Amino acid sequence: MIRVAAFLLACAASTSASAHEARPLSVLAAEENGRVVLTWRAPGSIDAANTPDVSLGGSCAPAIAPRRSVDPLSGRADYRCADGLAGATVSVRYPAYNPSVSTLIRIIRDSGEVSTAVLGPQVSEWAAPAPESFGGVSKSYFGLGVKHILIGVDHILFLASLIVLSGTFRRVLITATGFTIAHSVTLALVALDAIRVSIPAIEALIALSIVFVAAEIARGRRETIAWRRPVAVASCFGLLHGAGFAAVLGEIGLPQTEKVAALLFFNLGIEAGQVLIIAAAFGGLAIVRTAGAGFDHLRSTGLHSPLIPAQAHVGAARSALDARASPLPWGEGSGVRVQALIGIFNARTRTEPSPLSPLPTGEGDAVRSFRGLGQALPQAAQKFFAYAIGVVAAFWFIERAAAALF
Repeated sequence: MIRVAAFLLACAASTSASAHEARPLSVLAAEENGRVVLTWRAPGSIDAANTPDVSLGGSCAPAIAPRRSVDPLSGRADYRCADGLAGATVSVRYPAYNPSVSTLIRIIRDSGEVSTAVLGPQVSEWAAPAPESFGGVSKSYFGLGVKHILIGVDHILFLASLIVLSGTFRRVLITATGFTIAHSVTLALVALDAIRVSIPAIEALIALSIVFVAAEIARGRRETIAWRRPVAVASCFGLLHGAGFAAVLGEIGLPQTEKVAALLFFNLGIEAGQVLIIAAAFGGLAIVRTAGAGFDHLRSTGLHSPLIPAQAHVGAARSALDARASPLPWGEGSGVRVQALIGIFNARTRTEPSPLSPLPTGEGDAVRSFRGLGQALPQAAQKFFAYAIGVVAAFWFIERAAAALF
């Protein structure tokens, strides 16, 4: 038993000796009074004879010679950098061998901006990123806002429901404006920690807002406030969605120096995504209406009726009879009878449907029939849309509510 224990201890010792060091080499570069102070500390597993040589390159040059502290595993050096830390590169070299140690680098600028990077054991150089700028932050966070709204299925479904409730393009713009103002307020308040909310609870309430608008569409009672004043519903629920946007922004993080620009352009990116969704919705509706109008025209002209060729021949015969100046060879009475037959034939084609066509062949009847069908289809489509998103949103609500409670 003692031999087995000794063997296990030996295996554990050899394993710990050969394993990679979990603690990293820590490097800090901070701008102070026009200089950059570089400090570093190596983990205790590094051999004293193999302590790293850490330096700054690029536009940086040593101001004074590097100084070793009493502890051989730490050091400090002062540099003058012409372009600040923006043009600096951090270099890590081990004199004897690579001990398979990661490197944790932090840089602190005069503005208070902090950047952090973790380098793998095989990486020996790292270029400091450019400092945060208004243009760079604006571009980055605008793209993040557009991406979030386009991949956020719950927000897209809520916006699509508002489009259905609003109906006309003008009402959609007013409703979207109310939604924008509302979610901008809570987005800023939550992102700046002015108020604190429970993110799981907010996510559950967002799902519940979709269930509400879906139920309004399914019922179809046009006298409710959701149908008469969709901007009021959009504004109320927009406060919830703004907190949800802030949760995403919290995961991304705000820059230290350009917080206002990040908030503004993230919000503008969300609005740009909403405009794209609204434009796509009305563009698709325009295509459907154009196709429907073309079919309406075909049905109203009766091109599907087999009586059209016969009508054309009879019309040509009537024109020929009217154009004759001389009496008919078979007598005047025969011409009168032919005209009477033509009149009866035309009357039948205007009032009686073709037995081969399922729709009426008369122009007025065909137009009314198709328009009635066109009015019924949107209502059926709206109900299907409402039931579909209502079921999905109800599932989301149950799932998110359970996460918030447990």
